[in-house]
Amino acid sequence: MFYRIGNEEIRDGKGTGLGLYLVREITRENRGSIQVIDNHPSGTRFIIQLPQ
Repeated sequence: MFYRIGNEEIRDGKGTGLGLYLVREITRENRGSIQVIDNHPSGTRFIIQLPQ
């Protein structure tokens, strides 16, 4: 259902990797959509739209 890429032994950030999975499932249950946008030079933006 979810996974974290990269090497766990050298990872700086902590967490389980569940966050985006939960957001995706909640968004699906509400018939919404998620848009992923590159936020160069670092990070990613996620836009969540739910029906009105």
